[in-house]
Amino acid sequence: MQLNTRTWGDGEKTALLVHGIMSDSRTWHRVGPRLAELGYRVTAVDLRGHGGSPRGSYSPQEWADDLVETVSGHVDLAVGHSLGAVALALAVDRLDCARAVYSDPAWLAAQAGAPVDARMFKKFKSATRQQIVDFNPHWDPADVDVELATLAV
Repeated sequence: MQLNTRTWGDGEKTALLVHGIMSDSRTWHRVGPRLAELGYRVTAVDLRGHGGSPRGSYSPQEWADDLVETVSGHVDLAVGHSLGAVALALAVDRLDCARAVYSDPAWLAAQAGAPVDARMFKKFKSATRQQIVDFNPHWDPADVDVELATLAV
């Protein structure tokens, strides 16, 4: 499946950014432009079922396969957050990727024996601005706006 993407910059180096669950490529609104300033051509994807990408069946392997289908050519730097870290880890051997960074990888919860309750994600889909601020007290208001916008789609 071809994923919707957002890009910044036109540098010689390439970067791939993969968001976490209940978000989309807009979550990288600070990181993408900063990497572009550092000489990267940055691509951030909307994983299947997120943002502007098509819906369908969902599994970590399908998210990984979609990354491989969407991203072509050498990737100097790939960063995956949470669910995006899992998808990236499953795709990294098939991507021509020099470096991969796994931020807050979702597999840590499973290793710690913490059960993942899908109802929590469904409930958070309708989170209020105040709930997001309470959960992330150091976030800038613009980041809260992005979180609300990504939850809406």
